[in-house]
Amino acid sequence: MNSRVLLFVYGTLKRGFPQHSLLGEDAVFRGAVRTEPSFGLVDCGGFPGLVEAEPGQAVRGELWEVSEALLPALDTYEGVPEGEYVRLRTAVQPSPPGEGTVWAYHYSRETGTDEEYGAEWTAAGLQR
Repeated sequence: MNSRVLLFVYGTLKRGFPQHSLLGEDAVFRGAVRTEPSFGLVDCGGFPGLVEAEPGQAVRGELWEVSEALLPALDTYEGVPEGEYVRLRTAVQPSPPGEGTVWAYHYSRETGTDEEYGAEWTAAGLQR
C-alpha cells in the first residue's frame, strides 16, 4: 500500500500555479489552511519562502494529501539537497483530524533584518 502524507503548500505548488502538477495526479486537496501566527513569507524572486518571523503572522496556503513516495522528488524541486529549503513538521489551522503537524518546506537561507513579511503568495506575488 502506498503511504500518504499531508503537505502544506503556499507558493508555486498551489492550485493554478506553475508547479502544481508536481504534487502528482493522485494528490487530494484537503482544504485551505494557515500556519500558526509565527511565520512570514519572503519574496525569493518569483517564488516565496516560509520563515519563522517575529512578529509573525498566519501564512495562508493549501493542505494536500500526497504519496509519501513523492517526497524525494519534491525535496529535489525545493532544493533540499542544496540547502535552500528544509522540510519540517509544521502546525496548521484548522488542524487535520489526528494530525498534530504536517510537512512544509521552510526557507533556510538568510533573510534581511528589515525584511517585510507577507501572509500569502498570489499570482501578483507576495501579499502583506
